Amino acid sequence: PPDVQEPAKLFLALPYCGDQFGYSRLRDMLIALAEETGGIVMVPEAVNAGAPNYVLQQPSYIQQYIAYAIANLNIQPDSIYLIGMDCNGLPVLDYGQSGDLSVLGVIPFKPRVSSIPSGGFEGYPDVPVCLCSGTLHSERQNHQTVVNSINSTYGKAWMNDLDGVGEEVLIGDMIAELLNCVNYID
Repeated sequence: PPDVQEPAKLFLALPYCGDQFGYSRLRDMLIALAEETGGIVMVPEAVNAGAPNYVLQQPSYIQQYIAYAIANLNIQPDSIYLIGMDCNGLPVLDYGQSGDLSVLGVIPFKPRVSSIPSGGFEGYPDVPVCLCSGTLHSERQNHQTVVNSINSTYGKAWMNDLDGVGEEVLIGDMIAELLNCVNYID
């Protein structure tokens, strides 16, 4: 982590499944986000149960990482963002809204949304959500449904939609999307 004099933002990012980006590679890619915002990035190993539900097998470790960061890295406790890449997008959405911890915002990044739960995503009014997608993403309609469902119950959600982008991840675009989300949440 950088030598931080002022309390910093924490970006806790759960990586892609299928090792599209290794943990250290994703962390290295997200350093640009940290430098741009004066934050710190943590990319812990996330064990996801996989299809069809994509749930974290031990979500309590998120709290452990956040507690460590607050105690040891001069983190602003009210400036914590959860980022979930791909299969970890919906788990961070669920966990960020669970009330088990206090986060400033949740950023599902091109999440896998194979189906919409009955009742949609009602009851998500507390934490702002910025869902990153692309106009050509195969699950874009489901992404829009998630955002609409959250907003229909007085939640605060925004779809950060890149024109002409599908499942591919371009590093420059990813950082720009994440910065747009941080600005939206702030």
